[in-house]
Amino acid sequence: MEWKGYENEVTRERMFDKFIEFMGKFAELKVVVALRDGFIMTTPFTICGSAFLLIANTGLRSIYGFYFWIELDRSIKPGSRSNF
Repeated sequence: MEWKGYENEVTRERMFDKFIEFMGKFAELKVVVALRDGFIMTTPFTICGSAFLLIANTGLRSIYGFYFWIELDRSIKPGSRSNF
């Protein structure tokens, strides 16, 4: 028994092929390319910054004691109090 209109039947493969074709055209738009490249370029800075925030908030004051932070403040403060 032959099915008439089998060529027009919507199959999963055809839907997937149409979707891939549409997304390929969408990915080539200048705006999408610019957003993609921007996210790719800023991701390492975000990861590095979050790693430093994790290190800064580990609770080093309780480990090394109060005097470690006093010495650290003495070394940082003169540069931040300078006048230009």
